[in-house]
Amino acid sequence: MENRWSKTLGVSCSHCHNLNDWASDEKNDHKIATDMVAMVGKINDEVIAALPSYATKDRKPRIGCSTCHRGEAHPGRPNGARPAGGPGGPPRN
Repeated sequence: MENRWSKTLGVSCSHCHNLNDWASDEKNDHKIATDMVAMVGKINDEVIAALPSYATKDRKPRIGCSTCHRGEAHPGRPNGARPAGGPGGPPRN
């Protein structure tokens, strides 16, 4: 799982973790990532599940870290600008 997160966020494990104390919250990025994992779960379990168009479907769409991050630690920043009309990007003119 960790390799998938590194690729999705464009960082190494040490970006969020103290490699000598994996569960430590000493790094702010670890706290942020923990909150974002909870946010993704809430969106999938409560928001998408409540959409009327998916109420009777067995398989609902889901989001994940890569929905926004796409290999960038900080999505939406100038170095990670999204193309117009694409997910997370500005609307097409």
